[in-house]
Amino acid sequence: NVVTEEYGTALASAQEAQEILARLGHKKGQALALHVRSQVHLAKDETGKAMDLAMEARKFCRLVEDRKGEANVLSQVVVARLRECEKALALLDSKGISKGGVKEQQRLLAAAKRDASKRSKQALGLAKKVDDKVLAGDALIYLAQ
Repeated sequence: NVVTEEYGTALASAQEAQEILARLGHKKGQALALHVRSQVHLAKDETGKAMDLAMEARKFCRLVEDRKGEANVLSQVVVARLRECEKALALLDSKGISKGGVKEQQRLLAAAKRDASKRSKQALGLAKKVDDKVLAGDALIYLAQ
């Protein structure tokens, strides 16, 4: 549904799955449902909501000691943060921004870069622990950005 841009259907399905899994007490499944919801919000360019859901998914991954899942979720946060950096840079490049606005965008950009770097390092550490070279490669690419 995300591929066809049927975001409402994708979100409703993931939300329903999350609720069912919560009733069953299936934490790993809840993490996956939250991750899917995060992906949908990222596809909609709703980075804040995407990050919130990804961090909630991370909590469930940690509860069940799913390091690979946690690394994937952290990568999602990094992608969202990098998108925020792109938005901040685009705004800085646009015309008509006041000096105060530029300073605020520079502050937001710096904060987003710091958080993206931190989450990339965490994802890399987890990828190494579970010996997943693809996840490690992704984390290194994100770090380079």
